[in-house]
Formats: sequence, C-alpha cells, structure tokens
Amino acid sequence: MDNVKLKKEYSSLMKRARELTKEDCCFLCKKKVSSFCNSHSIPQFVMKNVSYNGKVLVGENSISKEALLLDDIKGINNSWTFFSICNECDNVYFKNYENESNLDISKIDNEIMAEIALKNFLQMIYKRKIEKKIDELLSPIFINEDVTKKLDLRDFTRDLNRAKNIIDKNLKSGMKIIFYRELDYVVPIAVQQTLSVYKDYRGYIVNDVLNAPDSEILHVAHIAVFPLKHKSVILVFSHKDDTNWRVLQRSIELLNYDDQLIYVSYLIFKFTENYVISPRIDNNFINNENLIKLSKESYDYKSKFIKPWEGFDMNCKLVDFRDVPCVFDKQFRLDKQNL
Repeated sequence: MDNVKLKKEYSSLMKRARELTKEDCCFLCKKKVSSFCNSHSIPQFVMKNVSYNGKVLVGENSISKEALLLDDIKGINNSWTFFSICNECDNVYFKNYENESNLDISKIDNEIMAEIALKNFLQMIYKRKIEKKIDELLSPIFINEDVTKKLDLRDFTRDLNRAKNIIDKNLKSGMKIIFYRELDYVVPIAVQQTLSVYKDYRGYIVNDVLNAPDSEILHVAHIAVFPLKHKSVILVFSHKDDTNWRVLQRSIELLNYDDQLIYVSYLIFKFTENYVISPRIDNNFINNENLIKLSKESYDYKSKFIKPWEGFDMNCKLVDFRDVPCVFDKQFRLDKQNL
C-alpha cells in the first residue's frame, strides 16, 4: 500500500476514533456542552516563538521520519490539540501559567506547576482514550488488548484529581521541582508533557514500568520547555509524594552544568513526543544519526498500524546521552540576529 493511501486510511481511522470517544460533558466541570475548547498541550504563545510563517515541526516524526502516517510540519493552531474541556474551564484552570510574565524563576510556584500537570493529564487521558478505541477498531487484526492503556487511564485520572485539588483549594504545597534552568536566549524547541523514565543514566530504576504489578499506580513527572520572547525556561517537576523521582533529581544533580542540559535534552527525545521544533533549526541537528537512533528507541502505537515492531531491534545498543546533540546548545539558538 502506498504512503498516500495509507495516510488516508489512518486519517479516516483517527477521525472515527475521535467521533466514538467524544463526550458530551466537560471533563473538569461535568457540565454538558455543545462544543469543546480547542486546547493546546503546549501554549500557543510559546509555540509561536519557535514557528516560521506559522508552522512548526511536530514531535518525533520530525526527527525519525518513521511515522509515515503523520505530517511532520503543521500550523500552530493544529499542533498538539485535544478536545475535552469547556472554554470556561480552560480560562479558569490555566490562566496563570499561560501568561508569559508568570514564567519566571521567581514566579513559578505550586499553582503554576499544578496547572501544567493538569493540562498534561487531560491531554494524556484524551490521547489514551483514542488509542484504546483504535485498538478496538483494528480488532481482530490486533487481538491482544493493550492493558497498559487501561492502567494509564486509571493512573492519569487519579493524578489529574491531585493536580486539580491543588488548584481548587489553592494549596501552597504539593509539587516539587526536580530541575529548573532559565537561559538568556531562545531555544528552538517547545515541550510540555508527562515524563516516565524507566532508568537513569546510572542504571538506577526511576519508574519500574516493566515489573510493577497492575495494582500499583505508576507516577509520572512533568517536563516543560518554554521558549519565550527573550529567554527560555526549562522545568522538570513531580508531585512531592512521588518519591521515586528523587532518583532522577539526584542523577541530574551529579552532572556538571553543561551535562545537565545535555541530559534533559536527551530525556525529551528519548521519552516524549509532545514537542515542536522550529523549522529554522540547523539541519545538522535534525539529521544527526544518533538523534535519529534515539527517536526510534521508544515504541509508538502508530507503528503497529503499518506493521507491529517493524524495524525494532531488541538487541540494539542504546544511545548514550552524551552522544546526542543538545537542543539547548547556543549554536542552535533562534535569536542569533539579536547578538
């Protein structure tokens, strides 16, 4: 089947899955609504700072080129969107962090981190519901049900309620910063997503996703990279009760200043897909061999629509974080013209 026909079939499948999973009530306030807010998992004003003519390179497909079903360049308005809350809740629950003046080291507080976490969980729940419906639509082609999607929905819903509770009750504690860095230049990437790391670079387990019993709730952290008009903010945090993330915090603290940025950059391309890259970035970065290898290390559900596990080598040598170019390196900054 040629790529054009395959992409059309996949697009039709996605449209059908979205229709079948569409709710009639806002996920947060539970009020019945006729239409949902076009929510962006990465704030539009942030994506605008890395765009070129209103376009951005989207997610892992901009690197690996493996997901032939997806476009690797999109307009900001259609990048990383989800539809599950009403406009009123969108204005109430994200008013602080979706304000550039609040994304400063002196202003990022418990409530702002809770807002970021809440947005992340809403997006992941929306995504998992659609993936689960795709599994059902593809049956009996793919008979084995992915149990992890059910568990993810359970865990994400539980953690979403924790974040929402912090906002609703204006709690002054709850979130804990794992890593924070403010750079005085504009980086070419914007990121916002949950983060689940199995092992750190030392080999210590952070989140035992492979061996945890189904009854155990696995807690994720959160990662955000916000390129602003004249600077960039990098933030990794978790809920304070999720003590497993102290392992990652310690592993970052053991690195020197430059290696910390290299490692966080590595985590983005290894463990996330909710990012956009500027089309203005140096092609040497996008085409880096080790970065392409890294982007293929994580199995993505979209690949099974083509052929399960195609091209995945279980015995391949994993890419070391020091062998991957750092997206935060000054050579890739977008504001060079201001120097």
